[in-house]
Amino acid sequence: MIGALGGISLLVAAQSIEVRTAGIAGRIFDGPIPLQIEVDGGEGEASAGQCVIEYTNADGDTVQDSTQVSIVPGTTTRAWVSITPPQADAFVSALLLDTDGTLLDVHGPTALPQLATRDRSASDIYIAGSDRLGLEALAALADQQVTSEPLRAALVRVDELPPLPESWIGLDTLIWHDAGPPDDHLGDAIMTWVRRGGHLVLTPPAMAQPWGAGSGPLSEAAGLDTVSSLGTMPTVEIQGLFDTPIEGTGPTIVDLPTTSPWQTVLTARHGAPLVARRSLGHGHVTAVAIDPSRRALDTLSTADNFPVSVGMRAFWGPVLGRRDLVVPTDVTLVKAEDRLRKMNAHRGRPVTNAAMLPWLDRQLSVSSRILVVLLCTAIWAVVVPVVLWMRLRRSARTRWLWPTFAGLSVAASACAWGIGESLMHAETQINYIAVVDQVAGDPTSRMHAVLDVQIPGTGEVHVSAMDSTTTHAQLGPWQLDQGVPITFGDVRRLSPTPDSGTLNLIARDANSRMQLDWIGQPTPESWGRLLAVSTTDPVRVEDGRLKGTIDNRSGHELHAVSLIWIRNDPPRLSDGGTWTKPANAGFPQCSGQWWKQTSVPADATINLAQAVASPESDVFNAMHVNQMRFGEGIPGYNRTISRVALEYLSLWSLATPPPWAVPEPMGQETQNMTAARRKAPEWRQAARHWGRHLDLGPWVTSDVLIVLAWIEADQPPFPIMIDDAPPNAATGEVFLRWIVPLSDDMVEETP
Repeated sequence: MIGALGGISLLVAAQSIEVRTAGIAGRIFDGPIPLQIEVDGGEGEASAGQCVIEYTNADGDTVQDSTQVSIVPGTTTRAWVSITPPQADAFVSALLLDTDGTLLDVHGPTALPQLATRDRSASDIYIAGSDRLGLEALAALADQQVTSEPLRAALVRVDELPPLPESWIGLDTLIWHDAGPPDDHLGDAIMTWVRRGGHLVLTPPAMAQPWGAGSGPLSEAAGLDTVSSLGTMPTVEIQGLFDTPIEGTGPTIVDLPTTSPWQTVLTARHGAPLVARRSLGHGHVTAVAIDPSRRALDTLSTADNFPVSVGMRAFWGPVLGRRDLVVPTDVTLVKAEDRLRKMNAHRGRPVTNAAMLPWLDRQLSVSSRILVVLLCTAIWAVVVPVVLWMRLRRSARTRWLWPTFAGLSVAASACAWGIGESLMHAETQINYIAVVDQVAGDPTSRMHAVLDVQIPGTGEVHVSAMDSTTTHAQLGPWQLDQGVPITFGDVRRLSPTPDSGTLNLIARDANSRMQLDWIGQPTPESWGRLLAVSTTDPVRVEDGRLKGTIDNRSGHELHAVSLIWIRNDPPRLSDGGTWTKPANAGFPQCSGQWWKQTSVPADATINLAQAVASPESDVFNAMHVNQMRFGEGIPGYNRTISRVALEYLSLWSLATPPPWAVPEPMGQETQNMTAARRKAPEWRQAARHWGRHLDLGPWVTSDVLIVLAWIEADQPPFPIMIDDAPPNAATGEVFLRWIVPLSDDMVEETP
């Protein structure tokens, strides 16, 4: 790898480079992997330098990603660079170059697993500060399978957070506690991550001014730079979670905003919001009014003989938007938590990115041209020498063997070349599947796409997903979670890409898979506005009913349309029996209905008043049906199953947690328990090894209308250019997720 650069003799021991860390706080998530590089300036003069990271892609070619660094004598400089290897166990090498390209030092190759770990089964929550805020207890409950999936809550230092928002895609939540205001670069990166779909939770630390009010980029960007303290409260009561109040000693409380775009998630007894949330782009900022590190929630847990951790779960479940952290709504169940047992809980096969395969070629294929040439070469090398020797020996002309063989080889090579050229692909073709998110009133869309691109010819090609409407694009290789990548013998070194929205690769008349994270306005023009709220009949809630009209401006017919209405009103759904119904266990602070329509023609409208009058499904029951289906294990994916899988991953936060038992009164349980207790309802849940970036998360804990629809289209809604030319042919499908926040302000669209 390094030998191709030459110049090893130019190494200067006094100047060195090292790959210090990988991932975020020692964890590697899906998407681009951040590397922290450390450069020792040694002795000499200060100068600018370049750090180059080398690794191999799925084809075996060498990829180079780089960043500029400062070489300062006697000083150690750190920098971050983002890489997109096809697998998380790749080897990386770091090269330090000066301004004229002279090689100064080399570090590696180093295997990424030596620098960081990767556990795709857990949901990661990072806390910037000195206190885990009680989340370590919830993580312990997750290990006992009380929650739907493992939960990892880890402290993170500010210097462990890369200012590269594209590398945060797999992080569930970032809680900013008492770490102090971040610098501008990191603050901008965090807020960019939020706008792209991240979830930031701000808690006031144990200091006079929370979040560095008035000076911190996080509070300013979230609109919290003017908050003030309300002083201390004698008691704190979380309203609406239980049939009886839970009280504890009151910590300092901060005055949170209550007007749009903020929505109150939890309320204190005196009416002030304890937790408020707002959407920001495609993500959310959640503000907490009290300081959980003061252990007020521990007091809540012991009030009225409630078991330990109940207060923590009652608080953090709504904050994090996780249904499986919210306790049951029946107080009897809550008090009995320390004696509950899960008797029929099973975890199924994991959901992986194999769910995207039905829209792609089943196998990574090599072109028929290469196969023909290989077949001709094999036949020629094995058959022709034997036949030729036998014929010439009979005529006593064996001395003509090599001249004859050489001449026939030239002729055969020309023939094989001609056949191969006639079979070579003449057009660039792509298959794709794209998940498209759009918030009503926002002209930009967020897309996660996987592409299978057939590129004819040979040589290096330049693939770009950038155009004038692009706000962000991250284009990189895509690798199936299972399987071994196909590598080629003629490996080459690729030119560095100018930006994250471009990808260089070697065309070998074979198909290449890549993934794209993109934000911008849909293109081409035929995609228009996707969906839009009618300017004459806006979406609204009137007399407790959903009304309004939605215009289909996508220019395409919508298939398998779902209307999901989430309302922030806690239900009371305990059936009072020995076991709760599985779909009723652990409800979040919301209720929801799910209506389905077969199709909506292009340029037609959806009248909500008529649509919601049709038969409905409770959103939790519908999710439970899907959950049981995937929990039993999916032997293989087709488009029908994959569609359900993407809907399932989108609403993962509403999945049913393990069932809860109502034990017999104290002293009345038999040794073997009752027959009813042994007849526990079956619970299954598939592990989620991929798709956390698809979870709508906090959206499903607020008043919102979500429209899910499928669109079959030839042209993708995102730009794609191959050597500055669009593909000759394209086919694929779009999974549209259109979101209408139902706040006090009416959602309005421009004509």
